[in-house]
Amino acid sequence: LEFRRVLFRSLAFAVGAGSARPAALLTASVPLGRTTMAFRLLFYAGLLVAAGVSFFALLHRLGEAARAPLARLLFFALLAAFVGVGVVVRSSPGGTRNALVLQVALGVAVVGAACAALAPRVPRLLALAEACALALVVAPTLSGHALDPNQPQLLAVPADLAHTASAAVWLGGLAALLWLVPRAGLDAARR
Repeated sequence: LEFRRVLFRSLAFAVGAGSARPAALLTASVPLGRTTMAFRLLFYAGLLVAAGVSFFALLHRLGEAARAPLARLLFFALLAAFVGVGVVVRSSPGGTRNALVLQVALGVAVVGAACAALAPRVPRLLALAEACALALVVAPTLSGHALDPNQPQLLAVPADLAHTASAAVWLGGLAALLWLVPRAGLDAARR
């Protein structure tokens, strides 16, 4: 019953000709413009590719030949996440959970991108770049609506995490098959 009340309060509609123009009772406090949406898309694409490629690398235990292509792919994906979240943070209202989580994600993305950039020369940094990429998977859940008080947290949080992780595995796995496997001469594509 509560869901119906909230749903009908947030949808504005009018019936019949000559009716007054409807006004929404609930609106977003910060409107999303095209620029913000484009950079949010860049953040999510970078996050998903970086995390999925990292999972792919852990799952297949890639060898020495894959280190440089993996590091490059991780660098560009984490750089995209960094640039995207940097613009989104500036457009987010300060002092909110969303802004705080996005600021942490900004730091994680830049550390991961720096480690990935240095990984061809310092191989130990590749593991740290992968860890940063995997850590970013929780950012959408922690910054989004799954933790809102009106959500069933025992269901919303795991479902949101599973959704983000699944999207990362799919998109990052696809990126790994298209970029990493041909450049590293891996046999992972057949598997």
